[in-house]
Amino acid sequence: MADSETTKGNASKATPASPATAKASTRTGFQPRTLFFYGSLMDPEVLARVARLWRQTPLLEDAWIEGFELKLWGGKYPVVLPTTGTATAATDAKDGDADASSDGTAATAPPRVHGKAWLTTSQNQLDWLQYYETDAYEPVECEVHVGKEGEGEGEMRKGWAFKWSGVRPVGELVEGTWDLEEWRRTRKGSVLR
Repeated sequence: MADSETTKGNASKATPASPATAKASTRTGFQPRTLFFYGSLMDPEVLARVARLWRQTPLLEDAWIEGFELKLWGGKYPVVLPTTGTATAATDAKDGDADASSDGTAATAPPRVHGKAWLTTSQNQLDWLQYYETDAYEPVECEVHVGKEGEGEGEMRKGWAFKWSGVRPVGELVEGTWDLEEWRRTRKGSVLR
């Protein structure tokens, strides 16, 4: 997900990871959820601090989502926006849509945003994450592909990602890429203060 040197932070639905989390969810009514992160929350230390995991190292898995594009808010904070028409691109291509190549196959695959997946186990964690993300982001349901790219389609899980909420002018978004290692070198310290 996105990052902010000040505050940002909420989110989503998956199968309980263990009997312990299944038991906890029945007591509280909360269902553990898979969250997809594509910014500073991909860093385990940042995620642990923001989600108040106290001395626990979160298990983050390689993942991606399709049908979203990544932009930068103010040139430095990553955001995702749903793309239009990607869910039916392959079907349309077979039906002779303009997105088809001359041999009838889809011209392009749906856009992918790469990141990390994590299973949240409490509403409190979700609340802290939404606070961290600020009102510039809102949770959206999505299919999270968990696994390494190039090793098939990955395990598909229903989950949530924080997308651009639209409360700020879309003109604040620019094309660009976001690099976790660069962020760790230049900005991580300000988040962990």
